[in-house]
Amino acid sequence: MKKIFFSRSGLALMSLFLVMLYTSSCGTSNGASSRAARDPNLVQPADSQSNSETWYTLLNRVAGVDVRGAEPNLSIRIRGDKSIELSNEPLFVLDGVQLGQEFSRLASAILPKDVASIRVVKGSGATMYGAGSGNGVIVVTSKE
Repeated sequence: MKKIFFSRSGLALMSLFLVMLYTSSCGTSNGASSRAARDPNLVQPADSQSNSETWYTLLNRVAGVDVRGAEPNLSIRIRGDKSIELSNEPLFVLDGVQLGQEFSRLASAILPKDVASIRVVKGSGATMYGAGSGNGVIVVTSKE
């Protein structure tokens, strides 16, 4: 086994490199807003004090989500229709509880002003939610 020795200047240079690497990866904004800006499948209400957000405006900001109709009878699709005969609605999950594939259940369980974030899960990531997740999953997290 070989031993590796660093001179003082080598240690100083390595320390400088590690500090620069750490600070460049941290960024200057807080983690939540930078994650939301980078992730097109995550939406957070624009202003937590605003009561003007509707389900239509919230869900329409998520990439790949198609919102049709008028509240409270919205029809939600993730990346278009996948079935001619079966339901094309995604599975709705509120704070870890599966509400089924009917948007009305989500709308009656929480108001848009109480939403902390909305995340869309598609493809193989949605399989952890079970058989009802074939059309994707809309995961809603409340502020409380």
